[in-house]
Amino acid sequence: DILSKTWRKLSHKRESFYFGERGWKKNWYEANKTCYSLPVKSTLLQSIRDSEEYSAFKYFYDSALGARSFWMNLFQDGDSLKWLSSPEEGPTFVDWRKDTDFYMKRSAGILTGIGSFSWSLEDPSSEHEIICETQDLKESHDTAVYVRTSVQSTLYGDPTIDLYCEQSGWYKASSFKWFIDGAEIYGVYISTHLILNSRQGPEPQIISQFQGYYYCSVDLDNTSKPIFSSKLLIRYPGVHTFILHMRSEIPENSNCSDLVFLELPFIGEFNKYLQANYQIGSRLFLKKVNCSG
Repeated sequence: DILSKTWRKLSHKRESFYFGERGWKKNWYEANKTCYSLPVKSTLLQSIRDSEEYSAFKYFYDSALGARSFWMNLFQDGDSLKWLSSPEEGPTFVDWRKDTDFYMKRSAGILTGIGSFSWSLEDPSSEHEIICETQDLKESHDTAVYVRTSVQSTLYGDPTIDLYCEQSGWYKASSFKWFIDGAEIYGVYISTHLILNSRQGPEPQIISQFQGYYYCSVDLDNTSKPIFSSKLLIRYPGVHTFILHMRSEIPENSNCSDLVFLELPFIGEFNKYLQANYQIGSRLFLKKVNCSG
């Protein structure tokens, strides 16, 4: 299914590219068949036919290319070297490696990022990775985002909750963000995969930082408008979580930011009950109190 694959494009270009999974290698014939078998008309990489397109492709997709080599839609048979989508057209722009072998009976083009970006020819039976290319790719639905979860146990037996920010449709690359209770989550290693580890608890401050409503967002293509996922309540393992909504009369000349203290007399009584009926250390505490008039 084409919607299950991650396609990349520049907003002002017609071409879209699907980069095969890292390490997933095929010979040229299998790679060519893979692209043609997609539900949209696709070929192996072919739009890097002039210096401008080639330079833009290398610049914007540098992180995806890395030290890898990919088949191109360029095929050599005897004295003939052609782009297969235009059999009558030979390459007018090239970027050959110095050690390219032009004397094979039959070969196919590769783009390699090993050492530095360049082109070469390889025996079609050898194996390299895949970039499929199509033009004017249209999505059948609007951009959407949701959170997927997975719970695992560490070596110490403590549960670890994995959150995955899943996107579909066109969105701005690297625009995703994570939120908890309305506040953006920052960190050096923040990615579409967020790992929540419960080993540090269960102190009230840690529980407060751990549990809450998690959600993520991405920006629409060419805009700064975010698309948000639904909110997912994550609770600290072994801790009962209560969602409280309290309404209090507030003077007309006051507002939430002016209200420093909201007396909640039932908390003391509730904590006495916990202490009498549950293990030592059980307490009721509030993560956040919002007031409304």
